[in-house]
Amino acid sequence: MTVEVKFVDISKKIAEQYYPKPARNSLPQWYLELEAYHGGKPSLEDNAINDTAKRCIPMIDVMSTGYILFTPTDINVTLDENGVHYFQWPHARGIELHSNWQLKGHKKAEQFVGIPKYVMDWAIWTPPGYSCLITPPFNRDDSVFEIFSGVIDTDKYHIPGSLPFLLSDPKFTGLIPAGTPLAQVTPFRRESYKMTIGDESDVKESEGQFEILRSVFRNAYRKFFWSPKSYK
Repeated sequence: MTVEVKFVDISKKIAEQYYPKPARNSLPQWYLELEAYHGGKPSLEDNAINDTAKRCIPMIDVMSTGYILFTPTDINVTLDENGVHYFQWPHARGIELHSNWQLKGHKKAEQFVGIPKYVMDWAIWTPPGYSCLITPPFNRDDSVFEIFSGVIDTDKYHIPGSLPFLLSDPKFTGLIPAGTPLAQVTPFRRESYKMTIGDESDVKESEGQFEILRSVFRNAYRKFFWSPKSYK
């Protein structure tokens, strides 16, 4: 079954090149440039495989999960003598500034005078029973800012949310270009969950799976346990 996730630009001003994209189409540059094997070719020297993170399926999966939202305009950041950041942008709803007592006790937030909130232009629609987890884009090393994560019940709430964020560097000034990855949106079906602790039979199953992993040099998880995911 294919689940439709709809993004609606309520401003009607966002250029198409800054529309949301499947996360697999916007992987971080460090990952794209990484060789699949240390040294360039697969080897088993001293029975040690030389695979890099480029071949780590769980890491690929999380970076490819859901959709990426981008900044639809340039954002210019300045800092005054009192340590207050100011944000300028050409259009769109932009950024609001809130008191940092809203995050009292958060050690990094307390380094800032005010907490910026990016006011999204995108409303997200999902079918009944589906919500969206909104997080910073996963495993990026080039983020100028990092949003606070949240969950929105996007089957019922069709108003663009605000994304509070902190700059990665409290002293940052400069231009954040349009098209900068802003957030990763991962839809999920709401279910009831109950935690339990496994017993000896579960331990034996894990041990059996471990023996399967040890039966091949490479790609065991992909071959025997992984399930493909699709976000279009």
